[in-house]
Amino acid sequence: MSFVEPLLLLGLLAASLPIIVHLINRQKAVRVDFPALAFLLRSNRREARGIKVRQRLLMALRVLVIAFLAFSIAKPFVLSSTGVTASERLPTATVFVVDTSYSMGNGDWWANAQSEFTKRYKRLRPWDEVAIVTTAPGAPRPIARLTGNHGSVEDAFEALKPGEHGTHLIDALLAAGEILNPSELPNRRIVVLSDLSEGGFPLQLAPDKPLEYPVEFAKLRSDEVPANLSIEAVDYEQEGSTRDPVWRIEATVQNRSDERQKVEIRLEIDGMDIAGGLVDLEPLKSAKHTFRHKIEGTGIKEGLVRLVDADQLEADNRRYFVIRLRDSIRTLLVNGEASSIPFHDEMFFLERALNPRLNTNSNVVPELTTREGLESIELKDYDVVVLANVTKVTPNTGRKLTEFVSGGGGLLIAMGDQIDVPAYNATLAKLLPKPLRGMKQLALRDDPDAPIKITHFSPPRRQHPVFRVFQMPGGSSLQQVSVYSYMLLEPSPPEQSQLVLTYEDNAPALLERTVDRGRVLLLTTTVDDEWTDIPFQPAFLPLMRRAVQYLARRATSAGATRHAVGEKTRIEVSAFVRKRAIVTGPDDVRLALEPVDGAIEFTPLSSGMYTLWADDSDDPSNRLDALAFAANVDTEESNLGPLREESLQRWVGDANDQAESQAAAKVAEKRVNLWPFFLFLVTLFLLVETVLSTRRSVLSRLVRIALRRPEPDIDEL
Repeated sequence: MSFVEPLLLLGLLAASLPIIVHLINRQKAVRVDFPALAFLLRSNRREARGIKVRQRLLMALRVLVIAFLAFSIAKPFVLSSTGVTASERLPTATVFVVDTSYSMGNGDWWANAQSEFTKRYKRLRPWDEVAIVTTAPGAPRPIARLTGNHGSVEDAFEALKPGEHGTHLIDALLAAGEILNPSELPNRRIVVLSDLSEGGFPLQLAPDKPLEYPVEFAKLRSDEVPANLSIEAVDYEQEGSTRDPVWRIEATVQNRSDERQKVEIRLEIDGMDIAGGLVDLEPLKSAKHTFRHKIEGTGIKEGLVRLVDADQLEADNRRYFVIRLRDSIRTLLVNGEASSIPFHDEMFFLERALNPRLNTNSNVVPELTTREGLESIELKDYDVVVLANVTKVTPNTGRKLTEFVSGGGGLLIAMGDQIDVPAYNATLAKLLPKPLRGMKQLALRDDPDAPIKITHFSPPRRQHPVFRVFQMPGGSSLQQVSVYSYMLLEPSPPEQSQLVLTYEDNAPALLERTVDRGRVLLLTTTVDDEWTDIPFQPAFLPLMRRAVQYLARRATSAGATRHAVGEKTRIEVSAFVRKRAIVTGPDDVRLALEPVDGAIEFTPLSSGMYTLWADDSDDPSNRLDALAFAANVDTEESNLGPLREESLQRWVGDANDQAESQAAAKVAEKRVNLWPFFLFLVTLFLLVETVLSTRRSVLSRLVRIALRRPEPDIDEL
């Protein structure tokens, strides 16, 4: 035991005063015999023993009162690891950083966060100040300034719950530091209530400057990795023809546990349950499940793929997507050999195959132009461009075509006798699947030996989207096509192109090349009857339509922008909106936004489909189907493995190390004060001493008054 003021222990000498007084009172008086009182002495002897005990108790109490009072003035204390330093008894500014990401909804993690907050909240003293920051991006902070109104802080925390956004822990820590900076309180700290999952922390980021304040991390979870499945992506693409609109919808499911999982998966379109199946997942691996479904009509369709009773974390067990059914595919046909004689025109057969005019079911809208006209046309208004026997293109047009394809457009290049091989290889090098070499003529059309000299198409790769239609009866008509001439190609790296169709002599007939978001198809023969008789075969019409639809990436998810919940979304609306854009979404979201520089920006906070309207959402004709999109949770958050301590060291290590060193240096200052206990005993002993020193008659009267009893009658006495 130690004392803050040891000199004040001299006050213990005063404890001898009651003893001295007691001894003085024990001095023998002069003995005088008084016969009249003799009978009273016999009664006093009976009470003498009780009086002596009472006097001794009074003396002991008075000694203890004086001694404990002296002890209290000297402020005794003992050292303890659970004690507090002098600085810790000073006012403290605390910022709670609360993780409200969707991973906190796993198991009882959120309940643990509530329990930790309650425990720490009860430790707050009236002079402490508090603030709350969440990891929700773009959302207002519950308590953005330090306040002494602890009740409002408690109410703000009770209103919080896990959302569907990811963990922006670093942003929240930096925001907490900004709140603490202007505080003048001597103690400042940050308390983090987070599951600290590895997927929610950007390991690749490094701080510009470490945090200046110590950070405490509450323990909300064990180090075990809970089992969790997530839908990583949903890709879709039309497979059937215009008359038979079959869509392939492929979901990628990730198993994030070290155990094999088998789970049911369901597909919904516009809220209707369409199909289901089972996905068998190897430990820590992904698997794909494919749905095929007919989707007819126009406009937009809201799709949802979900896992049924997969795990405790529901947010990543569903994924939304929007299928945009186009009314038409705008196709620009560049005619390389125009003729006033219809049958001699390069585009005569192709134009009618894409849209026979009398067939209202065709959604391909062809528009004709020439090589010269191509130079002045804005390609962004088209889905597909077809170069048919075009002699060459200028370098400027070549760059324009490259930008068009890179941005997601489709390009079909058909050969012919007017092709300038060197010019193509120079201006379209970034688009050609293989460099051109020169024409190979097998036979003339009127050659009597042509049937044995010509070649035909080999059986196609029917798994390719262009040729799936040829799996139906009559699909073998493609092998009946006679080819009299074709373009030879130079060798090139195999990863640059994909061989889709060959001739019987194994020469390439149709090749594909992917350029960023777009595709290029190269047909080494013609689309008219100059090098082949394909325009007269039944396979011509489905082949050309499927090729154009495939190049247009009609309602495919390839290259589509992925929108994540909690991430800022920017949408260009200048071509559609005059004054404002209205955004409607899940949870009855309705935002009216004025475009800035032709675009709107907002942060979706819930997963689901978002629809945009021009100026007025009450008019169905103002709905902007082309801008509708789906927002989903960021599956990085689905990685529930515990975050390694060294990952946070770069951010909070300096501040925490400094706090720990200061705490270690002040261990000797950590104490538990004993003087309040002694003061309590002083008060208690004074109360007992008062009771013992009071006459019995007075006590009896007080008891009667308390019990409301009448005074005894003198006759009764």
